[in-house]
Amino acid sequence: MVNKWDLSQQKTDMELDMFRTRYLAYLQREFAFCPWAMTVFATASEGKGVKEILDHAIGIFAERHKRISTGEFNRFLTRTCLEHAPRGSRKIHNPRVYYGSQVAVDPPKFVINVNKSESIHFSWKRFLMNQIREVF
Repeated sequence: MVNKWDLSQQKTDMELDMFRTRYLAYLQREFAFCPWAMTVFATASEGKGVKEILDHAIGIFAERHKRISTGEFNRFLTRTCLEHAPRGSRKIHNPRVYYGSQVAVDPPKFVINVNKSESIHFSWKRFLMNQIREVF
C-alpha cells in the first residue's frame, strides 16, 4: 500500500500520471523478489483507496485458506516436472519427485516427497514455489 498519495496531488494530472507510472516502476525494481505483490495507492485521511485495500485483504484471506486436493496437486507436480525437471548434484543426476500434498492452510503449506531432498537445487525449489503461487 502506498499511503499519503494525496501529497502528490499538487502536481498536474499529466505529471501525476507520469509520477505514478515511474513510482510503480521503482517499486517493481525494488521488490523484484515478490512480483505477485499488488500495489494500492491510498489516502487514508480522505478515505481514498481504503475500499480497494479491504477488497484485496478479503481476497488474500480467501487465498490463504484455499485447499488444493491431493489429486489436483499431484497432476500439477507431474506436469511441472515434465516441463521443467528438477536437477540434482553430481551424485544424483535425476532427482525424482514422487508425490505431494497440501498439509496446512493460513499460510498454505505443501509437502513434496522426493528420493533425496538435499540433492534438489535451491533454484528448482524456488521455481516450484513460484509455479504453485502462479497456478493456485
